[in-house]
Amino acid sequence: MVRSDEAAEAGVPAGLAVATPGGWRDMRMLQPGALIWAASGAVRLLGLRRRRGQERMLLPPGALGNRKALWLPPGLRVLIDCDMAEAICGEALVLMPVAAAEGWRGVRRIAAPAPLVVPLLDRAAVIHAGPGMMLACPGPEAGGLWDSPGFAELSEATARQMLACELAEEAGAALAALRRG
Repeated sequence: MVRSDEAAEAGVPAGLAVATPGGWRDMRMLQPGALIWAASGAVRLLGLRRRRGQERMLLPPGALGNRKALWLPPGLRVLIDCDMAEAICGEALVLMPVAAAEGWRGVRRIAAPAPLVVPLLDRAAVIHAGPGMMLACPGPEAGGLWDSPGFAELSEATARQMLACELAEEAGAALAALRRG
């Protein structure tokens, strides 16, 4: 467990579509008891707490695996698959705060408030939130602490370092391809 009130309270955009047994559904339309697909199987929604976000991060399509543009709160943890993460912590699938991606592939901070919902789940889980995107949500055991549900969690500083290494590796591969002609 890591101390992260920000992760536990980050919430998700109020209109975010999440995977359910019945297909993609707007988070706001789900009732307590609804099932949401997560990396570990289905989790049960206990309720939603609405809150107002102070700022958000805009993720262009493809920035962190997302297939369409998406905005998320900076403290929210996203699951990414990254070769450099495997080199750093021994696991390719890791959780990182969205804020760490600022400047990566066009990700930028927007100072506009937006409505958020904090999904209250029966256990901490990494949920499917749009094709190609998985988000970490706390369970009732969180109590101000974020219990990472089975994935390594990178600090913002480590995640930034990892993304910088990933960028350098991509640039090196592009230069090598240019040399080959």
